[in-house]
Amino acid sequence: MSDRIVVSGYYGFANTGDEAILASLAEHLGRLGELVVLSADPKQTSLAHGVRAIGRTDVVAISRELSGAALFVSGGGGLLQDTTGLKSVPYYAALLKAAQWRGVPTMLLGAGIGPLRAIFSRAVAASAVRRCRVCAVRDEFSADLLRQLGVGARSLAVTADPALVLSPAPDEALDAKLVAAELDLSIPTIGVAIRPWPTWYERQFKSFSATLAQVARSVGAQILVIPFQRPHDERITQELFDCLQFRPGDHVPSTRLWTQPLTPREMLTLLSRCRLVVGMRLHALILAASAAVPFMGVSYDPKVASFGQRFGMPVAPGVEDLEDATYLFGVLMQLWERHEEFAASMRAALPRERELAMRNFELAADLARLKGDLQRV
Repeated sequence: MSDRIVVSGYYGFANTGDEAILASLAEHLGRLGELVVLSADPKQTSLAHGVRAIGRTDVVAISRELSGAALFVSGGGGLLQDTTGLKSVPYYAALLKAAQWRGVPTMLLGAGIGPLRAIFSRAVAASAVRRCRVCAVRDEFSADLLRQLGVGARSLAVTADPALVLSPAPDEALDAKLVAAELDLSIPTIGVAIRPWPTWYERQFKSFSATLAQVARSVGAQILVIPFQRPHDERITQELFDCLQFRPGDHVPSTRLWTQPLTPREMLTLLSRCRLVVGMRLHALILAASAAVPFMGVSYDPKVASFGQRFGMPVAPGVEDLEDATYLFGVLMQLWERHEEFAASMRAALPRERELAMRNFELAADLARLKGDLQRV
């Protein structure tokens, strides 16, 4: 048996959240053996993360790498779910089953499971996860769903998202990009990361942008709008930027739209310099939490609410709740005015959350019986 670890996830799609997970896996799991990552863009993945990468649909290459591998890892992130379509579950389940058929130990690592709304999705997912040696999931919602699918307690572990133990980029690595963007983060900054979603209607969007502008003007802050997945988020973030800019004269807040590519570590450093983050991208919240920056989440999936609870941070139950300007203004002002209190609470929670995130890699090492130098953060 080699020390090769084959890793499957939503990699190579320019999604900052998933790339943050992979960066953490490369940093920590890579100490145990050689990582081979299935990617939509193998060349870019290899260049960005210093790993060997192959095409995620290259059946011949995948079969070759699975042969004699020490471990097959599915994750992290929300792979086994049918919210974004019915193709994800069969694809990721098939990879697990291909590894299992070859006798390769399989595990879910820092995974988010569900929602699984279709009976077909539940059946396909169950057939794969029941044969995993370890199912390490990042929240209780996922654990409960796996129990419903028949996963036993002996193989189930509740850990945390691997991105929580990602190392930030040095400040100087970001400084040059800040200069190029003509952005001064010495000004108190509200970072905002939203995504397209079917329930974004005009009334919610107008209320959201107007309230953000009101808060920023009230506290003397600037707003930094950040697309987390290109080009997927670019249209809606541009629209938010425009709404914030085209307001009545003295109601226009100082607003910038971030346009430069960032590595996950640079994104972590960027968010660490914000005073407050408003996010509809889960990993905008995870990276903010890693830097102990208070945040407000906007839930589109149970994983967002679940993560907010772990750090005691507020989460709007859905996009439709943003129509309530009084509610939104109150939450954001409370986070701003009690910033140090919330930040201190987050710093107190971080050691335990990072310990849980590192538990993913300890379980991987035990399962594969590898002897790499796994260090705690």
